Amino acid sequence: MKCLSFNYRVTATPSKILSLKQLMLLEHLDVIFFQETLGLGEDIFRVFENLFLCWFFLVVDVKGLSGGLALRLNQKSTKIINSWGCEGVIIANIFSEENGCEICLINVYGPYQDMAPFWNKLLNCDFMKPDKLVLGGDLNFSLGLL
Repeated sequence: MKCLSFNYRVTATPSKILSLKQLMLLEHLDVIFFQETLGLGEDIFRVFENLFLCWFFLVVDVKGLSGGLALRLNQKSTKIINSWGCEGVIIANIFSEENGCEICLINVYGPYQDMAPFWNKLLNCDFMKPDKLVLGGDLNFSLGLL
């Protein structure tokens, strides 16, 4: 299963959307995570409806001056089991035809303040039960080992 995650805010021009389409075709993507869509789901859907034929669409609308999330799933290679979203996160449990298993997809636009409550709530979410997990997004933190 191939996934792509990127910040939509910097790709909103027609030439960059065309580049995304070329990348999709070259890489045979199954999942695309978008962060900072800066719009309502129906507006974002209109931008992408011709670009993503046969793809399923999940969205969390923007609140304020930043944020908004979208998750696109190729219906030819993935099947949604269930999904959930709220400000800052979209979670989808899918069945991957290629892998033959359930996978939890998480798309996050993480807060830059009060991170601990957000991540604690997310990590304790009942949706995150499958053995396989893919996390994409703008996490606003990084982890490292020393």
